[in-house]
Amino acid sequence: MNDRNKRKKKIISIDEKYAALKRIDDGVSEAKVAVDLGVGTSTVNCLILIIYI
Repeated sequence: MNDRNKRKKKIISIDEKYAALKRIDDGVSEAKVAVDLGVGTSTVNCLILIIYI
């Protein structure tokens, strides 16, 4: 894979994760939260799965 096409790794702090989950609980879409964090929707879905398992 070409290095130019790779997405830069984004580290999300615990506070950012908590705020993202709170926003989702408040009704904000997962896609909107993902865009605001600068991560993919699958990353946000993984956060949700970790909490509810």
